[in-house]
Amino acid sequence: MRAGAGALQQAWHGLPRQSNRLRPGHHGIRSVAVYPRAMSSNAGSSPTPPAAERGWRDDLHLAHTIADQVDPLTQAHFDAQDFEVETKPDLTPVTAADREAEQLIRDYLARARTRDSVLGEEFGTTGHSPRQW
Repeated sequence: MRAGAGALQQAWHGLPRQSNRLRPGHHGIRSVAVYPRAMSSNAGSSPTPPAAERGWRDDLHLAHTIADQVDPLTQAHFDAQDFEVETKPDLTPVTAADREAEQLIRDYLARARTRDSVLGEEFGTTGHSPRQW
């Protein structure tokens, strides 16, 4: 670890902890829209959500899939505690795990959402689409 990393760790451990855990069974979704039967073309079947909602649900599913792919990578770095904390030019910390995680996300999006652009902390912006991850 570099000289400044110890101070960073001490500062990090001194921060108050906030629980980001969700109640069991919520899987990160805070609310779910329920549509009345009148919105469905077939009143006897399940309602069909509007096309825009289907789009964001697809994106949400993709985001969860990508998170599931990145999780083992970052967890392995965390468990091994073999990371070196570097300081970027803007004086914020970065590790190889940060860079690898962002690269994995970018690679996945490049295959799944070829037309979308990506804005990331470690590698900036790629693509020119107004639709951005």
